[in-house]
Amino acid sequence: MFMSWFVSKSTIVAVFKTNIGNNNEAEAVLSNLRHMFPDSKVSIDLNDCDKVLRFEIPVTGIGQVMSVVKKSGFNCEVL
Repeated sequence: MFMSWFVSKSTIVAVFKTNIGNNNEAEAVLSNLRHMFPDSKVSIDLNDCDKVLRFEIPVTGIGQVMSVVKKSGFNCEVL
């Protein structure tokens, strides 16, 4: 498995493949993630074939991000 990331001061930009399918689903997941990581930058590209979730988070938060997405009913794997 290959992980795309950029390290900067104990944060990374992690890139995840998801199966989030529409704006309503994306907003629900983004809301949960923003609540958990209020100062982080997050986006979901629904036009990408991998429905890419990009998240600038603390290095230790990758598992939490994946857990939130999966608990919301979607697949989530590190690209």
